[in-house]
Amino acid sequence: MKIIGGKYKSKQLVTPEGAQTRPTLNRIKENVFNILGHRFDVAFEGKKILDLFAGSGALGIECYSRGADLVTFIDNEETAIKAIKKNTKSFDAQQIKIYQESVLKFLKKKSDEYDLVFIDPPYDINIIEPTLKTLYENNWIHENGLIIVEATKGYAFQCPNQFEVLDTRTYAKTTLFFVRLKQEVV
Repeated sequence: MKIIGGKYKSKQLVTPEGAQTRPTLNRIKENVFNILGHRFDVAFEGKKILDLFAGSGALGIECYSRGADLVTFIDNEETAIKAIKKNTKSFDAQQIKIYQESVLKFLKKKSDEYDLVFIDPPYDINIIEPTLKTLYENNWIHENGLIIVEATKGYAFQCPNQFEVLDTRTYAKTTLFFVRLKQEVV
């Protein structure tokens, strides 16, 4: 697995040991960033990124490579945290925050608004909707923020009422949902 764009393009990334983590494939990651750039006009400079269930940190690291100002990684697995630390050791420590903690427990703390949030939990746990609700309830998402949810193909996503699904893409065994807060009509 490697970084596909930006300042650190082609840098190899380590993945956590064990079966708990399922890294996002380079092909899917490339599609995600093409959609972010072309469909949603996301420019990463000046953005704050939240990578939940971060695993190797590949999605957040990709944003950092493309100029994000701050990337926060959350994962409760020690092997994931070790991999993220190895993958980010040469980066500016002021722009990287790494927390080993349950995502829901972390999100119930004092919040900070993020522009882009990745939710990529293990496929065998039902935590996507509770994560979205907790993000909303604790004000973690900038009003124009975008959330990318990665789930197994066929996942019956029940989008909470505060959000809207802008796009859905399926690649092999993975479905991506591009979600944002509902915009108030004036």
